[in-house]
Amino acid sequence: MDILNRDTYIEIIQEIRNTEKVSIDTYIDKRLIPIQKENMAFIKTLYKDIYYLLDGIDKPGDNDLMIKDGDFVFEQGDLKLIGYQTRLHDLMNWLQQQVVIEMKERNFQTFVEQMEDFENNFMKKLTYTPEYKAKLDSLKASIRDERENNYEIKNRSKFKRLLHIDLLELKPNFCGLGINFNEMIKRIKNK
Repeated sequence: MDILNRDTYIEIIQEIRNTEKVSIDTYIDKRLIPIQKENMAFIKTLYKDIYYLLDGIDKPGDNDLMIKDGDFVFEQGDLKLIGYQTRLHDLMNWLQQQVVIEMKERNFQTFVEQMEDFENNFMKKLTYTPEYKAKLDSLKASIRDERENNYEIKNRSKFKRLLHIDLLELKPNFCGLGINFNEMIKRIKNK
């Protein structure tokens, strides 16, 4: 197996973002589990990186379990969450499960202390190099844009969608401002 460097983590995160949701289990089985068997620190580090990327992206209440008529809601066999989830949110659940399993197997009696130590001394300490942090920040901005484009715009009213700044463009006409009708049609279709 190749030696894991920090660029490998970025590569995996980008692969996951580009993987279809229905195939994330296959991706985990083929790509992540073989690495996990050789290096448990890989799972913890990937978990920390994805946690950093998703921290502050979600609005309060997003990614809580959806409950309808007193029952959990299921979607494609999984519990449905509130809000907009990326494939990184889906993977985050699996990574957290792997960390919990590893700590539980190590010593169940000190599980709570292990989790607190993991959170305080590993997750909250950002020990990224400036170059790596810049790459993560670039990905975070991309995730924020994806969320805005795929979730927030769809939840706006038709009137607000039609008045969005993207519909205006510079054109050689009266006052140099025109309306982008292609963008307007696209927004109407993306109800």
